[in-house]
Amino acid sequence: MLLSVNIFVSLDGVVHGSWQLVQTLHEAGLVDLYRLLQYPVVVGSGKRLFPDGTTPATFAASEDSVRVLPGGVVSLTLTRPR
Repeated sequence: MLLSVNIFVSLDGVVHGSWQLVQTLHEAGLVDLYRLLQYPVVVGSGKRLFPDGTTPATFAASEDSVRVLPGGVVSLTLTRPR
């Protein structure tokens, strides 16, 4: 008799300000959802969250997941299709 066991672990986490950790988690396939706030101010050169400034092809934003908040801040939710 062959017994197969699948274990699913769901960990919700929030990362503030660590682009290196986010890139590491993304490369390992551990990110299902990005909630981003884009501010209309640039100070210094900064670091890009995604290489070349592009959104990963496996993630998408729907029209209802993009909102412009007071002060020009853009709230954006990117999700990976299941």
